[in-house]
Amino acid sequence: MKALKISAVLSLIFITACASAPFPYYDSSMNDHNRAPASLGVPQTASEVDDATVDRQAKADFLFLKADLESSDGEQASSIENLKSAIQLDQNSVVLMQKLSVEYYKKGQVTDAIYWIQKALDKDPKRKDNLLLFGSMLMAKKEFDKAEVAYNKIVKAFPKDAEAYLYLGALYSEKNEFTKANKFFTKVITIGTYEPKHLPYYYRARSILDSGNKALFGAAKKDLTKVFEQKPDFLEAIQIYSSIIEKTEGKQAVFKFYIDYQKKYGSVTRLAEVLSQYYIEKDQYDKAYEQLEFIEANTEDPIQVKLKMALILIDKKNYPKAMTKLEELNKVVPESDKVKFYLSAVYEELKQPEKAIQSYLAIQPASNHYDDARVRAAFLLKNTQQLDKALSVMKDAVVNKKENLQLYFMLAQLQEDNTQFSDAISTLKKADDQFPKNTQVHYFLGTLYDRLDKKDLMLKHMRLAVSYDDKNHQAMNYVAYSITEVGGDLAEAEDLALKAYALQKDDAFIIDTLGWVYFKKGEYTKALSYIEKAHELSPDVGVIAEHLGDVYLKLKKDDKARNAYLKARKEEKDSARLKTLEGKITSIEQLDSSTKRTPASSDTSYP
Repeated sequence: MKALKISAVLSLIFITACASAPFPYYDSSMNDHNRAPASLGVPQTASEVDDATVDRQAKADFLFLKADLESSDGEQASSIENLKSAIQLDQNSVVLMQKLSVEYYKKGQVTDAIYWIQKALDKDPKRKDNLLLFGSMLMAKKEFDKAEVAYNKIVKAFPKDAEAYLYLGALYSEKNEFTKANKFFTKVITIGTYEPKHLPYYYRARSILDSGNKALFGAAKKDLTKVFEQKPDFLEAIQIYSSIIEKTEGKQAVFKFYIDYQKKYGSVTRLAEVLSQYYIEKDQYDKAYEQLEFIEANTEDPIQVKLKMALILIDKKNYPKAMTKLEELNKVVPESDKVKFYLSAVYEELKQPEKAIQSYLAIQPASNHYDDARVRAAFLLKNTQQLDKALSVMKDAVVNKKENLQLYFMLAQLQEDNTQFSDAISTLKKADDQFPKNTQVHYFLGTLYDRLDKKDLMLKHMRLAVSYDDKNHQAMNYVAYSITEVGGDLAEAEDLALKAYALQKDDAFIIDTLGWVYFKKGEYTKALSYIEKAHELSPDVGVIAEHLGDVYLKLKKDDKARNAYLKARKEEKDSARLKTLEGKITSIEQLDSSTKRTPASSDTSYP
């Protein structure tokens, strides 16, 4: 937070005081015209005043009171009009002129404000509060010399009054004449009558910081220590002190100051906010949580604080306590989708799927969390054997959020899981209409057509996937391996397999495909080097072990081939593939027993 200039702060304090305190209209020391006593009933309308044939002064009183109420409600324009009408009735009232000046100032019309405060000073040139107000307005317009004249009039008339010296200090700070500024702040401290007493110390320290004179930073810190002793929750003073530390000791020392400050003076809400974030960034969640507990207890709107606390509890895996915190929040702000989303996630962690599903589904399409919530709900519904409902949820999600491709994928995946291949293909074709030339859409379509044993359509979409993204190594690998299955162009297969391998040199399936292409080309030694590497990377993949056995067999390494097939059989779950493996093992065993070698068949399917 960037601090306001001292002069601006003082002006704001003064104007606010004029605006918020009961305005001194009935001030006997002014010798103004006699006013109706405050206990007199105030008429509701100006016409009532006329009907009651009350004098002009009573009507002016009424208009003043009405303007004061309008000012309190922030209706400056109406307040100004009523004050101008009141002045027409009572043209000698300094109070009315001052009040009108303040309203113009609050409305940002400084020139008009200065005009009316000058009119008031013409009536009473030595009135202190008007001189202060006049000086503040001139400072706002950067008319420092004129402001200085106004303040010096107060000093001359009231030499023991500290307030004018404070404003003079602010004026010289504004002019960057910090030595003079500090002289006046010191004068205020010496007089000792200014209330609140901590302010001149604060302003003097702040002036030193603004001056950049590091030789005086120690004195500024002493001033601020006096401020803390009188007003430990003065945030601006804490900020000034921390700025001095940062300039002299570095940023990390600032956090140490904050921590030490809390221990000595107690916490301040803003300080706790800074430290909570500091501890979060350092993964010190217990300390961060302590700061947030303080903020929660000392703020009127603790919603964001409670949410942060809940997120820390989630990070610490304290899900029961996080659930309690989020359920409390959900009652306070039932419209918050963010709260619902995190609460749903906590229910998931606590193995309460029905609560999680209900909470996820309560999140509406307008929410930023809607898409993720629908995917999570569908996933939970699928896992709790409610696949039909999961499909319904995702169909609605796709209708509501056509612009999210992942929702199409989730729906197609659920349809595939339910063996609704035609429906899944239809979903992906809609996705293709919405997201043309998307490599993932065509890759997914290719896998579905492969499951339906429609090899031509599979290859068509896989090739499209490659054409739309020349870095899609998965699609390249799929096309290359599929060509070996259908007996296509092995040169194309080799080219694609090599490109995929160049992109992913540690992918066991890609390495196996490249080796298998060489196997199909009859380059068995070359094939062996790749398939052995693939098997080392993924020893538990049955099809790679089977391919290794096929290569060994071609290279007349029967024992190694048999061991590879046995390994493949151990890992394999598919009954058809198991039958093929049994045949290969039996064939080798028969060869061993008869010392007669026959070619082994090689299943080319790829799971």
